[in-house]
Amino acid sequence: MISLRAFKNSSVALLTAALFIACSDEPVDPFGAHGSTMNGPGMATLDGRVGSTGNSAKSGSIDARVLLDPSGKAQLEVRTGTFDERTNTGTADGVFQSIQYKVFNGASKQVVVRNVSFTRSSPSKYVTIMNLCSNGDDNADGDTQVASCGVKFGSDWSVSIQANLKGVGGDDKRTDVVRADARIEPVIDIDRSATVDVVAQPLQRTGNGVNATSIIGLDTAKVNRVVTIRATFMNSSTTATAINCAIAANATLNAQPVGAVTNVSLPASGSAVCQYSVNPIALGSYPISVVATPTASSPSDPNAANNTASGMLVARASGSFNLASGTYNIFQDWTNPATAPAWPIATTLDHQVFQTSQLSLLVLPTQSVLGTFSLSGTVTSGALNFGTGVVPSQTLRAADPGEQVCITVGPAASLGNAAEAGLVYFAQVCSQQSSIPGLQAITVNYTQSVNGAVPAGSNPLAFTGGVAMNLQLDFIIAGSSTADRATATVRAPITNQATNCMASFDLTGQSCSTQFGTPVVTTP
Repeated sequence: MISLRAFKNSSVALLTAALFIACSDEPVDPFGAHGSTMNGPGMATLDGRVGSTGNSAKSGSIDARVLLDPSGKAQLEVRTGTFDERTNTGTADGVFQSIQYKVFNGASKQVVVRNVSFTRSSPSKYVTIMNLCSNGDDNADGDTQVASCGVKFGSDWSVSIQANLKGVGGDDKRTDVVRADARIEPVIDIDRSATVDVVAQPLQRTGNGVNATSIIGLDTAKVNRVVTIRATFMNSSTTATAINCAIAANATLNAQPVGAVTNVSLPASGSAVCQYSVNPIALGSYPISVVATPTASSPSDPNAANNTASGMLVARASGSFNLASGTYNIFQDWTNPATAPAWPIATTLDHQVFQTSQLSLLVLPTQSVLGTFSLSGTVTSGALNFGTGVVPSQTLRAADPGEQVCITVGPAASLGNAAEAGLVYFAQVCSQQSSIPGLQAITVNYTQSVNGAVPAGSNPLAFTGGVAMNLQLDFIIAGSSTADRATATVRAPITNQATNCMASFDLTGQSCSTQFGTPVVTTP
């Protein structure tokens, strides 16, 4: 809070000065013959002439004040837009490109003129202890040293401001020149009333998928991949401070600090960074925010509204299932005459099954409908392609506790293989509540089989050498317009083409089977 102490002014002198200004035939020029501001409001003008409208700017405003303590130390504060002293808060409109301030003594004689440039930052607030020693230029992005020459700011002195603004009204292509006279406000002690303005920048991430050190805007991430979130905070004042950072994110992201996030030094007119690692284990959109607060022993920030860096992290499958350790069942058996070799199939192919179940993805639901999903499955053995079974694209809703919601084709849908009409498939895409609170599990089930015994004379398609199933889940998560995909390949070697042969009851035939090795699943 700024403690104000009014100067004693003669009511007669004030009235006389006011009448003089009101009756003057000449416009008042803040850069020419200059009088006292009389502690009045810092009114912005468009051409530098009080009460007139020129063509320097069509819009835009600034607020300027000088905090003056009894020792003569003067702190200049200039803001774009408006400022409410009752609440010590402002509403910015545009950013500064440059500022020029002129200081006049009680005799309207110019004391100094200084030009302030902004080469690496675009603040909406500028604060400085005024250099009253000499004219010159200041770089607000560097460490400007205020000279000490014994000159004190007089209680009857005044300051005029000219500022170049960009982005007034949200239009980044326009620039405006705006002028104002600063209010002179007495305070007990400038050092004790010093404040800072911590300004958050949009959230970023470290790494772009190609270069691990690149810094890019927060966008998408692959599910189950750790991402480093980067929050940058600018200090638009000339007072150094220290900040504590805190992240707000979905608990499943397991946000962890990377480096210091408390008592982080934030230099005057400089920047500071707080970083966190997150691991999106489920598909979806995650709002993330990082807020910076000055430490208890640091200068306060009266404008906390701009202290939060926000962004959205979108987790995508980008080809991968979350959980590929599903359940797999592969078998093949047939009947041959007792006098025939165990292989090849000579009488009937009795059973042939390739079953995959419980491949899964986790989803962060944002509404009752999870999205649209489609599934395709293809079994191959060497050069043989048994055909592709499909679950057409359909919407899938979130499951309630203890419920499983499925879109299904089968249980014995034809694969349409002309070489073997008895080949059929069963396919499902299901949702159910995950064991992790707040998440839904999307599971994929696919089975290819023969629908009854197939005579050897029809040349049944057999598993030989090895067998593989390729699964592809295509989907668009609710709330997104971006198509995503998860794929997996299940491979099983054949360790013995014909084994476990058993004679029939009448000893005229034998039943044999193929022995398969342990299935191996790959997902990108």
